[in-house]
Amino acid sequence: MKRIILTALTVIGLALPALAQITVSSPGVTPVTVTFSEYYKVEPRIVDGLVAQNVSNDDISVALFLANLAKVTPETVIGYRAKGLSWADITGQLGVKPDVYFVGLPSNPGPPYGNAWGYWKNRRAQPPPVFNLADNDLRNLVQLRLVSQYYKVTPRTVIHWRGSGKDFSTIIADQHGKKMGQGKSKSEDKTSPGKAKKESNAATGKPGKGNNGQGKDK
Repeated sequence: MKRIILTALTVIGLALPALAQITVSSPGVTPVTVTFSEYYKVEPRIVDGLVAQNVSNDDISVALFLANLAKVTPETVIGYRAKGLSWADITGQLGVKPDVYFVGLPSNPGPPYGNAWGYWKNRRAQPPPVFNLADNDLRNLVQLRLVSQYYKVTPRTVIHWRGSGKDFSTIIADQHGKKMGQGKSKSEDKTSPGKAKKESNAATGKPGKGNNGQGKDK
């Protein structure tokens, strides 16, 4: 009996470090999970589920963005992605108008948005028969909107951060830390407060209930 008890205690003792690690990195509390779940109005478990499927943070954001607009589940969107479709193709499959990607994009934004802006400028003049903007361009556009609206910074500030080489996971982590009172964001542009006062709120719009200010596209 004593041997059984000692063996059990040994197993528990070995398991404690693992349990502690799980507690520290428990689902639903990462900056990305908190930001995405609150902005897109979905349960944290949905975001964590996509993370567990090795979907990149930027692609999760696009999937949730399209799911809200098309009124479908994120799993439906990811299902298209698993078939090898591009984000532009999936946009068409879901019946979402491509114009929604360009809401709030400043004129002449510069890298990494120059290609998207040029496409949008030409599209307004003469809409192409096929929407074929690259995946990275669409990821950048969706994440620009999320960071700008959720963290209440101007689109140009976000573009400045991206142009300096910061990826969106870093920007979100920095801004989340600032929002939670952990000090000034490492990504914060010293001139952004002045810019924020000058730029109109209409540039980014107001996020709606679950669709970020956009109605269902028909």
